[in-house]
Amino acid sequence: MTEILSALATSAAVMLPVIIFALFATMAAVRRAEAEAHHPPGFGTAHAHAAEATAAGSAAAAAAAAPPRDLSVLEIILLAVALFTLAMLAMLGVSLLGHM
Repeated sequence: MTEILSALATSAAVMLPVIIFALFATMAAVRRAEAEAHHPPGFGTAHAHAAEATAAGSAAAAAAAAPPRDLSVLEIILLAVALFTLAMLAMLGVSLLGHM
């Protein structure tokens, strides 16, 4: 019975930081979505940026006026799979070190 409790405690210790990180990431995403719902990106500044880019007439000004690119869903999923794989490999390494 103590082995089961020990395993549960170990898994809780591993999962607690992950859950806390996911909670903060979710809170940040919701706050960002709320802010964009009230004022969409480029709200009221699209014409100002276009006028600056044409007045300057250079590619650097046009690139500076461009909004940052958002990640696609596929990129987020691939990043999550890569991080999960790295976490599993790290746990496998810790397990192998513990059994040596």
